[in-house]
Amino acid sequence: MHVLRHARLLVCVLMLAGAIVPAVALAHQNASYEGYDVSYTTTDHFVATICDGELDGRTAYVNFHITNSSTNPYRVNDYDGGSVCTSSQRFLATIWQHHTCESVQNAPDLCAPYIAS
Repeated sequence: MHVLRHARLLVCVLMLAGAIVPAVALAHQNASYEGYDVSYTTTDHFVATICDGELDGRTAYVNFHITNSSTNPYRVNDYDGGSVCTSSQRFLATIWQHHTCESVQNAPDLCAPYIAS
């Protein structure tokens, strides 16, 4: 009985650690989701990445704003849904906000709200 109690405690501690570690790891990587499509910036805030996680034939993209630019927003596309995240772009200025969108033919695009990077 005493061993069972320690085993339960160990399981609870491991579950809690498993929940906290990913949250801490992503704390600076602020992800924006639109369905299974996701965009995020790296911890240095210079790279924006988009991952099209849906095999629906629609392009996922990330719109993002960088500091000291009159060309905002910038856009990076991921055309091939369901693949690994290979669509990213590095800038020499800080990305300060971004959001994930998905192109929809003959309708407004689906976009998550902008989030801080």
